Amino acid sequence: MASSSGVVCEICAAQHITKSANYWCPECEEGLCSECQKHHSFSKGTRTHDIISIENYLKLSTAISKITSYCNEHNSKYQNYCPHRDKMCCPVCISDHHKNCCGLKSLQEIVKISKASALLESTEQSLEDIMYNFDIIMKDRKQNLTAIQNQRKLFHAEIKQIREKVNSHLDSLEEQILLKLNKAEKEIKSFFGSKLLETEAETEKKYLELLFEDRSLHKNELKCSISEKISDILTTITAFGSVSIETSQSSIVLKTDKEKHAQTLSPVAHPPKSIDNIRFSFKSKLLFPNKQQLCFHGFMASPSGLMVLSDTPGCRLCIMNPNGTFDLIKKGLNCYNDITFVDDSTVAASTENAIEIINIHSKVTARKIDMRNCYGIRYYNGKLLCNVLLRGIHEIHLSNGKVKNLVIQKDLGHWSYLAIHNEKIYQTSNYFIRCYTMKGEKLWEHILDPKLGRARGITVDDNGIVFVAQYYSNSIALFSPDGQRCRQLQINDTKELWGLHFNAIKNLMTVGCVNGTIGLYDILYTN
Repeated sequence: MASSSGVVCEICAAQHITKSANYWCPECEEGLCSECQKHHSFSKGTRTHDIISIENYLKLSTAISKITSYCNEHNSKYQNYCPHRDKMCCPVCISDHHKNCCGLKSLQEIVKISKASALLESTEQSLEDIMYNFDIIMKDRKQNLTAIQNQRKLFHAEIKQIREKVNSHLDSLEEQILLKLNKAEKEIKSFFGSKLLETEAETEKKYLELLFEDRSLHKNELKCSISEKISDILTTITAFGSVSIETSQSSIVLKTDKEKHAQTLSPVAHPPKSIDNIRFSFKSKLLFPNKQQLCFHGFMASPSGLMVLSDTPGCRLCIMNPNGTFDLIKKGLNCYNDITFVDDSTVAASTENAIEIINIHSKVTARKIDMRNCYGIRYYNGKLLCNVLLRGIHEIHLSNGKVKNLVIQKDLGHWSYLAIHNEKIYQTSNYFIRCYTMKGEKLWEHILDPKLGRARGITVDDNGIVFVAQYYSNSIALFSPDGQRCRQLQINDTKELWGLHFNAIKNLMTVGCVNGTIGLYDILYTN
């Protein structure tokens, strides 16, 4: 059973029994239950011990209750007192520490002397005086605290009363000033309203007078006169036109099968274009204002001939109109790496920090897409495809902003470009030319000879032939649609080739150069 006083009987505890202590033996320094106290009072070794109730023991101050009659060092009971060192000592202490001390006395003798001494009576009287003074001080402090509380209540009531008077006075002042403000507001509104009405009335009056002066209110009549020549149609024209049949040589030839003696008709087959049968014919160069220092890294042309270019070092987007005029769309904070048309009036430009959707007419950035280290970019069926440095080809849906890593390429370098043709993605990256399906499946890959320059801009004609600009070597690489064959075509009329665009309607190749020039070439297919 747990002890309610917190003190247990030590004798019972030694027998693994938990009982509450009802008494305390100061000499044994342990608690006793009622049953053990009886044995304690009859035992020869403890019958002379003075015991106290546990209630009185708990009332003792901590300083008194901590006094022990046993030596902490030797665990023996104190029996003597050393006046020289003013310490109690056990028999072991005498042999260890008090061999040379004189005047050792037993504790029983010291207790008898202290009881008979006047010092004890003086100490008791001093303690009684101290207790009396404490009682007087406590009563005085309580009375003072009560007085302070009453004073606080009086001051609080006085402050509250003053506060109510101040609030009432401020409310009255507020009401007066609001009445004055409302009156002034009505007067001002009335004045300005009358002035405005007067002005509008004068304007309307002048307008009415003008209507009368310029004959705008004159009555109008509708008249119609039919030409006399209309009636001649009924007699002179008898038909809308004439219908005839013209014949020309047929494109179908007759083929004879000698073994089966059967005749079949088949259309004339046109052989596919080959990279060996392509020639570039220099047409012209586009001229820019002399004051413009341009360096093109990305450009795109619309079917109408409108060309948008990215001047990367200058952080500018430019327009070259079909009539040859030059205009600046935007100068940004970041370098524009590449550009693509979204529609006739909107382009998407890639930068190192984001993709910007820009209206080329208002020259305002309508939207920004968070995409770091983006280079080549192309629009296709509501989506943007872009090359992201060391990550690969990303697909961005413009309708919902959803981003998909279409092709993972941890080796994708700077200045990589894209082209899209016939549901296929074509990509350049340094010396690599790769072809993928729109789902990101690789179809073929070709590695260029490093001596021939790095691959930059890429475009595809209607026959699936791939054209790649090779920087440093001043040449264009032509690849067969399956990527198996390659041919180098040297370009002598323009320098520092970078970007390409093929116009399928005009068979026109536009070549953009880092030095700021644009070359136009006719593409000739020979048999």
